[in-house]
Amino acid sequence: MRIISEKTRKTYETVEECLAAEKLFDEEQAKIKEKQLEIANAKREKAKAVEEAYATAVKAHQDFLKLRNEFIEEFGYFHMTYRDKVDFPNVNNILSAFIGDFLF
Repeated sequence: MRIISEKTRKTYETVEECLAAEKLFDEEQAKIKEKQLEIANAKREKAKAVEEAYATAVKAHQDFLKLRNEFIEEFGYFHMTYRDKVDFPNVNNILSAFIGDFLF
């Protein structure tokens, strides 16, 4: 008599073979689910780190704007000279990737 497993969708000669194959199948499925859970947790942690970095960038930009505006109110203008592109990266390029153009 042939046994057809609904889990593995294969045929087996004996019930014992079928049960052993289903047990192995269940173990493999448990390992797959565990791996998926690990990936989801790692993704969640990295997403949290990205969100924290984004919040830090937004806060830094807001602080910069506040200080610059206070300086302009007190002295009438603000000028900043950079000797090299490496000295200070373009704030607009950095933050626009995170925030978009709505803050600038």
